[in-house]
Amino acid sequence: MAPSVSVSISICINVVVVAWATCILFVAACDLSSLEPQAKALQETGWWGTAHNNSSSRCNWYGVTWYADHGYVTVIEIDLTNVSLGTNLKLNFSSLPNLARLDLRGTALQGSIPPEIATLSELTYLDLSNNNFQGSIPLEIGMLSKLTYLNLSNNNLQEGSIPPEIATLSELTYLDLSNNNLGSICWPFEIDWYVI
Repeated sequence: MAPSVSVSISICINVVVVAWATCILFVAACDLSSLEPQAKALQETGWWGTAHNNSSSRCNWYGVTWYADHGYVTVIEIDLTNVSLGTNLKLNFSSLPNLARLDLRGTALQGSIPPEIATLSELTYLDLSNNNFQGSIPLEIGMLSKLTYLNLSNNNLQEGSIPPEIATLSELTYLDLSNNNLGSICWPFEIDWYVI
């Protein structure tokens, strides 16, 4: 009888060790040095409270999706829909090279849309609608060559007409610029759905 008890205890210990090692590996993956510039960029916005500013909780920040693969960790999505931020869009875009989706609709953002947004070369989805953005749409937005979805509706964008650089976004299938004071543009390609 003693050998079977010994085997059972051994199996239980092995299961606990494996579970503990898996947990440690996940936490370590979220604390890799490759993650530091991205985590710092998020912290500097002030959008996440101090409870989120410690390394053990980075993988659980509200509205942030991380991708981890073989020790490489990167931010791929930020979705803070309807979270009241009430500030300028002061995200350090160059520190988020793999961000594919940015959804900040209804967050009370104000000021202008920064031209540095063009450094998000992997961006496919951008929704800045229902905010208080002013000024013009930056010409640099035409550099977001992978963009398929763009919604800037319900803002106070009013300086000048719609930049023709938007027409160079050949992957774009959804565009909504309605409820702004913008001009018009002729599209050289088909867009599945748009409102101006």
